[in-house]
Amino acid sequence: MKHSFQKRFTSAIDENFETVQPFYDSRLIVMVELTNLRNEILNCLLLGLYQTSIFSTNHFLERLIKVSLIKNHTQGFNYSNAVAYNEKIEESKILFDSLVLAESLKKAKQEGLITESEMTELTSLRRKIRNPYTHAEISKINEGSPKSFKGFMFSFEDVKHKLINKEKLELPEITEINTFSPTFAQLQQEDNSKIIAFNYFKKIYDLMLKMENRLSAKK
Repeated sequence: MKHSFQKRFTSAIDENFETVQPFYDSRLIVMVELTNLRNEILNCLLLGLYQTSIFSTNHFLERLIKVSLIKNHTQGFNYSNAVAYNEKIEESKILFDSLVLAESLKKAKQEGLITESEMTELTSLRRKIRNPYTHAEISKINEGSPKSFKGFMFSFEDVKHKLINKEKLELPEITEINTFSPTFAQLQQEDNSKIIAFNYFKKIYDLMLKMENRLSAKK
């Protein structure tokens, strides 16, 4: 079993390394606290764990927005004056920690941390990716995928019997199965996740770099 895992992950690394390598090398300054979280997402992409990458990117997005709000609220305060800094941190906890994503995005826009166009795009991502994956809304995750699957249904025992006895195999009627069926739905989710995972991460990461610049400009 260990060998099969090694073979699979080595193949995935060979396929994905050049795509994700520049992001490992990117150095975060203002958002340095998010480095390890970023790297965990990159590890998922590197190993071909695309669904897990999306789940983690969902958290990355929410944490990014809240960290930016906290840093914006605590501008000018640091550990050199622990009492004042702790007061501002406690205020941040009360103001931001319980916000849902729609609320934190609205607040970030009000504070000039994201633009109107970014707000629009993030709202779209929230509805099309974040919410469906978070709430396991499979029909939204697989929107655009075929709604049904057609094929022939055989009995393995019947086929085996006829082959052994050299009897003629007759094609049964075509069967149509709704792809909301868990087996097909999960296969579609896997395929769709592979398509969108990297671009989803890249959009959020590129946004973070812009937000770093905006926070730096406020100092």
